[in-house]
Amino acid sequence: MDSFDSFIERYETMIGDHIASIKAFLSGSKAIGWEYSKVKKSKSGNPFNVFTMTSDLYYRENFHSDIIRVFLDTAENHNEGNAFLFAFIDFINKSFGNKVSISKQDYETAKAEREPGRIDILVSSEASKHCIIIENKMNNAPDTHRQLPKYYDRMTGLGYKVDAIVYLPLNADKIPDQTTWTDEDRQHVLPLLCIVPAYRQKGMNLVEGWLEPCTLKTKNIDCVSVIRQYSELIKILSKNIMDNVILEKFYNSLLVGENHKTAISIKNMLTDLPIYMKDRIADILMSKNHNNVWKWKQNPKHCGLIHDTPDGQYKIDIWSHECGYTIKVFGQNMSIKDVPWSDNILAGLNQLNFVVKTDGYERYEKEYSFTDEAKVIEEAEIIEDLMCDMLKQNNDNNKDKRAGI
Repeated sequence: MDSFDSFIERYETMIGDHIASIKAFLSGSKAIGWEYSKVKKSKSGNPFNVFTMTSDLYYRENFHSDIIRVFLDTAENHNEGNAFLFAFIDFINKSFGNKVSISKQDYETAKAEREPGRIDILVSSEASKHCIIIENKMNNAPDTHRQLPKYYDRMTGLGYKVDAIVYLPLNADKIPDQTTWTDEDRQHVLPLLCIVPAYRQKGMNLVEGWLEPCTLKTKNIDCVSVIRQYSELIKILSKNIMDNVILEKFYNSLLVGENHKTAISIKNMLTDLPIYMKDRIADILMSKNHNNVWKWKQNPKHCGLIHDTPDGQYKIDIWSHECGYTIKVFGQNMSIKDVPWSDNILAGLNQLNFVVKTDGYERYEKEYSFTDEAKVIEEAEIIEDLMCDMLKQNNDNNKDKRAGI
């Protein structure tokens, strides 16, 4: 007996320790999970976008540099002159006014070039000898040895004043690699460095700060269309890469202590949880004297209330899943229009906000959240009372018919 008591004590301690580790892990991972869920919800499935439909080149750095250069170049055939360039300068001045101040007068006759001296995009004016260096990192490429300082040295060596060095990652997590920079490099580059994420949901970014305002600078419908489509493409790519960024955070958290084992145990419990949720619902209904509760053996996540009649089965099915519950009200093997629903039950289903579903089979259906157990039971009982009244009325009508009344 003592050994059994000792076993129970050890088992309770083990369970307590495991629950404590689960609580600690969930607490530490809450922010990561919220961030991941937010990104997933913000995604739209297969959005209509001309760039994603026609090519896979949008994954390449040159693709983005080519598009950005076209809108920054005053001589391009968008025929808007320096309107887009000046909008870009306004955006940089507004966002980084504490460190840079670019005069638009210095760029009245500016041009935008691709890859001069390996600079992704160079906006420069031969007349004023001023320039803006743009380094595009939308494909998440690593920085080369002294990359930004070399560009600064090249342009100052040609007699230009560098007004800003704009660094364009896809999202805000990527910053320039300074490990190969000298102290002198930092003194020259950091005061001019403007890190502009292509897109993020909160905070300064290229799409909301420059591209979207550019649509107000032109009446050319082709320009507006391209800018909008390109803006949407950047949003798509940004959200895709955010998946990896968030998963990397989660991966790193799993490397700490016993977190990976804890996460696996949580995954296994989540798999079994709907069965437990279903058993709770069924037990509560049976405890309330419902003698027509049933559990579907082929699907252990599924229980409900059933009525067998000469006309067929009338069912209130309750499905449990990780995110909550679903109630389905239907006549087995009968379409909705064939079921002699009473006006009362139809009014009740409407008042409870049930909707008609016709995929696979026809039924009235409603979704409930994970915390809605009490509401699920309450509304299932409301429907059950209405269904019993309906079936009693149908039965009385059938008796009257047989009696010739």
